[in-house]
Amino acid sequence: SIVIPTGTVITDLRESELCTPELKYFTRDGYHMSYLHGRYISALAYYQYLLAPITGKSIKRNKFVPSNENGSMTKSEAKMFTKAVIKSVESFNL
Repeated sequence: SIVIPTGTVITDLRESELCTPELKYFTRDGYHMSYLHGRYISALAYYQYLLAPITGKSIKRNKFVPSNENGSMTKSEAKMFTKAVIKSVESFNL
């Protein structure tokens, strides 16, 4: 079975000194990912963990900055999330 380290990424981000108080809530209700930040982080984790090894393409050069009806993300937030996902996925041990 495969375990995607999404929870590890969220925990690492919440504990990071780079994370501002308003960004510490990546879930809507404590369980389900927030529509913008949480889902973006989850997508990055899924890609980096499952697809990067197959495709040989990491999320390191990802320049996409998402937005939706719930708001938008800054470039610095997107970059911080990408770095956190890479670090968490690399340190994740099954």
